[in-house]
Amino acid sequence: MPRVITRLALLGGALLSGGLLALAGGLHPSWAAAWIASVPVLVAGFKSTGRGALALGLLSGLVGGTSVLGYYATVLTMPVALVILVLQAIVYAGGVRLAWGARRRLPDLLSVFALPCWFAAFDLLVAAFSANGTAGSPAYSQMNFPPVLQVASLGGVPAVTFVVYLFSSILAHVIAGVGPRMRRLIVVAPALLVVAACVGLGNWRISTAPAEPKILVAAAALDQKSALPDDWHAAVEAYRPLLAQARDRHVGVMVLPEEIALVSADDLQAIQADLGSLARLSEMSLAVGFRVADATKLRNVLLLFTPDGRALSYDKQHLIPGLEFPRITPGTSPALIAEVGGHRLGGAICKDFDFVDVSRSLGAGRAGLVLAPAWDFREDGWLHGRMAMLRGVEGGFTLVRAAREGTMSVSDRYGRVLAEAPSGPTAPLLVTQAPVPTSGPTIYAQVGDVFGWACVGLLLLLMASALSSQHRKV
Repeated sequence: MPRVITRLALLGGALLSGGLLALAGGLHPSWAAAWIASVPVLVAGFKSTGRGALALGLLSGLVGGTSVLGYYATVLTMPVALVILVLQAIVYAGGVRLAWGARRRLPDLLSVFALPCWFAAFDLLVAAFSANGTAGSPAYSQMNFPPVLQVASLGGVPAVTFVVYLFSSILAHVIAGVGPRMRRLIVVAPALLVVAACVGLGNWRISTAPAEPKILVAAAALDQKSALPDDWHAAVEAYRPLLAQARDRHVGVMVLPEEIALVSADDLQAIQADLGSLARLSEMSLAVGFRVADATKLRNVLLLFTPDGRALSYDKQHLIPGLEFPRITPGTSPALIAEVGGHRLGGAICKDFDFVDVSRSLGAGRAGLVLAPAWDFREDGWLHGRMAMLRGVEGGFTLVRAAREGTMSVSDRYGRVLAEAPSGPTAPLLVTQAPVPTSGPTIYAQVGDVFGWACVGLLLLLMASALSSQHRKV
């Protein structure tokens, strides 16, 4: 009977972690759940065998992944969604198994870093090689907790993930350790200081934010049709009243969604004449997206009309596999950056902001205000918008995003939402004052994924040390 009770307790720990992971990994994640989600399964795993820890981690990962299974099934089909669920669960189980092995073979002072290094390294590798960039990263669970987001300005997405999993690892080591609790806390004190320093410095960074010049910005997203309309005149006319409102309120920058219409290359001259004249007469910069059909290819294009009469363009680089690619030709030029009215404006399109090369390019180019026409999948609007906001923390810029079938939002370089509203046929004009940072690129924009690769190196060292060590714990 005691053995049965023990096994039920271990199973309960895995299921509890799975439930917390589901809360932390949904389309509207709980940031607090993410900090403690891995604790129960780690404690259960530490009290089990290596195979047991792997199985418990797999169970937690499978349960946790169910929160987005329906979304993936809708967007990608159920078979693909199930494959993603299993792969993510295997990765999670690998982290639990690694933490189990490290704790048995290494001092707690070192083993406590195994789990965060595992997930930070995985974040880096996925971002580097996945066709979906950083999508699915645990870091996005923290979008409602700005203090920890500030480490992204130093080390990107892996740094946020590292801090969250380090905290879980610390708690698990303290709970499952032997000897007086104070001694267990002292052993992991260096790791705890790392977490405290990251959160404390994040609070300090936000509270000491310098005063910055501001500009009145606006966003509009009407969701005229789910499909692409092929009459650009009608698409623009639908926005004409909101454009007039923006002019009357002396808006300096306005953003409309991605691909408001399908147009031919021959239409571009007329579009540029129409919207270029509107921007000039309104003394406003206007960003809007079109799908352009050239003679031999399709392009997803951002057009930026400036108050001085220029019409700048940018082709979307990162396309949605299956839905856009290979039908649409990806752009090859860096993110759009232009000097407009004394401000450095930047621009990219929707899925571009799933990838860190965009934030680094915009940050390195000293863009202070970035414009993002977008098109979401309705239910993922909140999360996809937050993913783009984290690029602003990484690159050090304010973001104005207008998404069809999603949300309109304005966020600052600290990841804080300044204004937000859902899109829709009756959506109002979203207007707010937005700061335009002039402090230059962040450390992350300058050095890139140094921290992430350091986690990969540290992970390999920990694994090698664990394999070669003769240290065993009671």
